[in-house]
Amino acid sequence: MLTNVMSGFYRLSEWVMRMAILNLLWLLFTLIGGVIFGFGPSTAAMFAIVRKWILGHDDIPVFKTFWHLFKEEFVRANILSSILIVVGYILFLDLRFFLMQDGFIFRILSFVIILLSFIYVITAMYVFPVFVHYNLKLAQYLGNACLIAIATPFVTILMIMSLVSVYLLLVYVPGLIPFFGGSCISFCLMWLAYLSIRKVEAANETINEGGDAIDKGNCKN
Repeated sequence: MLTNVMSGFYRLSEWVMRMAILNLLWLLFTLIGGVIFGFGPSTAAMFAIVRKWILGHDDIPVFKTFWHLFKEEFVRANILSSILIVVGYILFLDLRFFLMQDGFIFRILSFVIILLSFIYVITAMYVFPVFVHYNLKLAQYLGNACLIAIATPFVTILMIMSLVSVYLLLVYVPGLIPFFGGSCISFCLMWLAYLSIRKVEAANETINEGGDAIDKGNCKN
């Protein structure tokens, strides 16, 4: 009994250390890239490492793997994150403008923008998990992320709930942010997104749609 407890405590401590190191690497490489050019590739590298952990590759060298992934996906991850930022900013400006206006037409337009913003949010939650899981053309990641989010609504709701939970935890214990802020969010999103991805892949196999953009042949290692 005591051996099991000590073994469990050791495993927990090991995971806590891993998550802290990964979060510090994420912050470090984001700063190295001047934030603007560092956020995208460092986030992609973080999600890729979390994915490897979820797949059972616990023994990978974290720093070496992070650095390799950061360099490898530097351009594509920056393009993808830039698209997300620009689209999000446009939606924010549009919603703010329409809400400040009077009239029925502006209420309709506000509702449309809110709906588009919701689609944007659920798509953004899946983008990096899809990005690190599949080898696709850059333009396909947003579409596939949106399709997976819509195709698995229950998991998508769980993702939203997990984000809210992590946010509340970090608000009440802000000292955790430098060590677990990004890594905890990425782990929750990647783990749940992987469940969605497997469901979609299983559905594709069931209906024998071998020509789909999303299939196991496009998966990364």
